[in-house]
Amino acid sequence: MDDIADVTPTDEELDNLALAGAKLWDLDENRLTFGEDFQINIGSGTSTRQWRDASADPLFEWVKEGDVFARPTYKAFRALLDNYTAEVGVKEVETRRERQETWDFLRVIMDTKPMQYVHKYMVAKGVASSNIRTFKKQLYDAWFDFYKRGTWDDSCGFEHVFCGEVRRGQVIGFHNWIQFYIQEKLGNVDYRGYIYSRRGREQSEAEDPTPNLITIKFAWDDDESDPEVPVKSVGSSFIGVSPEYEFALYSLCFFCGGENNRLQAGEYTVNVRCYHTRGRNNDWVGTAFPMAVAWDEDADEA
Repeated sequence: MDDIADVTPTDEELDNLALAGAKLWDLDENRLTFGEDFQINIGSGTSTRQWRDASADPLFEWVKEGDVFARPTYKAFRALLDNYTAEVGVKEVETRRERQETWDFLRVIMDTKPMQYVHKYMVAKGVASSNIRTFKKQLYDAWFDFYKRGTWDDSCGFEHVFCGEVRRGQVIGFHNWIQFYIQEKLGNVDYRGYIYSRRGREQSEAEDPTPNLITIKFAWDDDESDPEVPVKSVGSSFIGVSPEYEFALYSLCFFCGGENNRLQAGEYTVNVRCYHTRGRNNDWVGTAFPMAVAWDEDADEA
């Protein structure tokens, strides 16, 4: 199958978002390989209510940084992660350099199959222009325009989903493995264990030989002596997937799906939660994240 056929949605995929999600997984040629490109130590299980740190070791044992972060989309994505202030209620200020980094990221990911597929999908659905420049502006407006989460212009979809925020002593958002790895390596994240399934999954994350989706607990900017340290009591994230895959998947669900989007991601049946934040004339990404269907779909996560 040639590249054009690869990124052209079929009629069946246009009628079924789950099939489109499965196709995106297959198109992610830039996904890392567990044990070759990175290694994690899932540690011990815990619960959302347990205060004790159930995992003494970091989540990531290693990532082959020299190769991984030299890849164009990973490099462009990484450049965005330090462009935001985590605290909700602090107004964000975008510099000229940061704005250029955002457009560089959009330009680079549009050269990938997942984003080209989503663009064609949205055009076929009548929710996007066929013009690439116009489409990138649509993505910019939905993901990177600032809006009010606590005060005016203190948040945006990309910051919330991929970088993470802190509100009233709780970590919110923060659903990206690259940000987790970087923050953990800097000593800012304390991994506290994976979350047991509320449905008593037969196979836990610890028993998954090639985990690409995990549900975990962690503290950010950790201080063991401070009981008020910001904690994410339950957070789910893909592991090892490319930046373009995640951005494409969440964009697909945001523009073409609903609040709950059940689909297949490799061997995982997932429910991608996607919520809008709306203004008078605007529609922004509020949050987006994957949850394993085997886990409780009514879990409180943002």
